[in-house]
Amino acid sequence: MTAGSALAKLTLVNATFLRQRGRDSMEIFQAEMHKETEDGQSIVQDVVFKFAEDDEDLFDAMKNEADMCTNHLKPLRGQGVLEFHGLYQGALEPSGTASEPSVCACLVLQSCGNRIRRFSEIDADVRDALVRLVVHLHNLKIIHYNISPRTILDVNGRPFLIDFETSETHHRCLPMRMDIVKARGNPDPPASELGGCTEIYKLLNDLNWWIPSKSL
Repeated sequence: MTAGSALAKLTLVNATFLRQRGRDSMEIFQAEMHKETEDGQSIVQDVVFKFAEDDEDLFDAMKNEADMCTNHLKPLRGQGVLEFHGLYQGALEPSGTASEPSVCACLVLQSCGNRIRRFSEIDADVRDALVRLVVHLHNLKIIHYNISPRTILDVNGRPFLIDFETSETHHRCLPMRMDIVKARGNPDPPASELGGCTEIYKLLNDLNWWIPSKSL
C-alpha cells in the first residue's frame, strides 16, 4: 500500500494480519513502513495500522483518532501515546462479485509493546505510571472513554494508551488530590475528597488501589 501527500510518501510492505477487533470490523496489521520526508530523508520502521473498508462509522472514528493524535496528544506522543504516522484513504479494486471499487482507510501508528491481559497482571511501578499518565491526559483536558486492558500496552515496563477513536477534548474534572492517590493502601476514599472524575476513579478501583472500606 502506498499513500502520498504534500509532506511525505509512505509505503507499507510485508503486512501481517494480527487480529480483527471483536466489537467491530476493524482489522489490525503489522507492517514495515518506508517513509520519504519532505527534506528527502528515508525512514524505515515497524508499524501497526488499522484498516477499515466501506464503513463510515469506522472512518469517522479513525478521523477522530487522527485529530486527537495530530492536534491534542503531541505532548504525550512517544511518552505514553504511540507515535502517529498518518491517516490515509484510498480505493480497492473490485473483487468477487463487486462491480465498484471499495473505499478504505488506513491509520498508521508506532509498533511497540504488548497489550496487557488483565489489570491484575500489572506490577506496582507500571500501575503508578498508568495512573500518572491518565491524570496527565486529563490535565490536558482529554478524556479517553475506553480505558481497559485491551487499550493499554506494556512497553518495556512503561504503560502506553491506545485507541483514541472515541476520545474527546475540553474535558474538565476537579484537580486530583495526588497526596491521597499516593497513599495507596488506605481505605477507599469518597470521590468528593479525591477529585478527578469518574474515569480516573474507576481506573483506581480497577487497579485495586484501595483497601475496601467495607469488609465482606
